[in-house]
Amino acid sequence: MCFVSFITANFGLDTIIEWSTPMLMFLYPFAIVLILLSVCSPLFDRDPGVYGLAIAFTAIPASLDMVGSFPAVISQSSVGKTLITIQSQVLPFASIAMDWIIPALVGTALDLGYHFLRLYSIKNKL
Repeated sequence: MCFVSFITANFGLDTIIEWSTPMLMFLYPFAIVLILLSVCSPLFDRDPGVYGLAIAFTAIPASLDMVGSFPAVISQSSVGKTLITIQSQVLPFASIAMDWIIPALVGTALDLGYHFLRLYSIKNKL
């Protein structure tokens, strides 16, 4: 274990931060969406089904943000440039790395619509 720490430390702090930033760019949209849904969960009776599409729709822009924040060896490759171009043309707020907001809201709206439609149909059957 000490050897792994020694090797990691020799990369230098700049290199470690450069390679860990993409993972953070991938994870922070999920964290924010899950926190906001958890805070609002009493509004939808803590139904776990409400989280599904919100997280699924957040995954696409989060993945694109991750590719865009990789070091140049990946983000400046032809695939990386193509994905970043598509991201900036299709998703609003991509220039400020907040492109996950609209897909997360759409997924949440669809999940909440399904949740309340299901509740409405259950109440009308009784």
